[in-house]
Amino acid sequence: MYGKVIAAVAAFAGCMSVLGMTFDIFRMVGHPINQSGFFPLLVIIAAIAVVASFGRESTQPWVEVCRVLAFAGIALIFANLFGPIGLFAILAGVIVAYGYPALAGWNYLFIRRPLEQRAMNEESFSAKLNADTELAEAMLRHERARAALVDAEDAVAKAEQTEGLRRPWG
Repeated sequence: MYGKVIAAVAAFAGCMSVLGMTFDIFRMVGHPINQSGFFPLLVIIAAIAVVASFGRESTQPWVEVCRVLAFAGIALIFANLFGPIGLFAILAGVIVAYGYPALAGWNYLFIRRPLEQRAMNEESFSAKLNADTELAEAMLRHERARAALVDAEDAVAKAEQTEGLRRPWG
């Protein structure tokens, strides 16, 4: 697990370095990139990627970090170069890349997962109820055995008393 976290942090640092160098190259060429919308764009794409990660069977964190930062950086560059049309084009690419996994992840997070948790709770409740039922049945058997023992002791005492009345010499 720690290896994946370290790989994701390294990928983040590497991608941010590449984005910084790309923005510097655009600045040197004469197209300064306005970076004011980078963080909200990054947060939106990262949120979509997180939901989409629940819709995939396996996800490599460092690949997702690189993909998210690449989409955010390209979106920022396209938005500066081509205006809103470039931004919409990149958002369409995000929808294509994350569309089905995001829907599957949404389904898992808000439909399947709560149902699975409810089923696990009901299974544990059922197990507890079965244990309580077994305990109650054992207590009932114990009380029946105790009552049978008391009845047997009374019968023995009565028999001894009756036997004592028959034999006056004993």
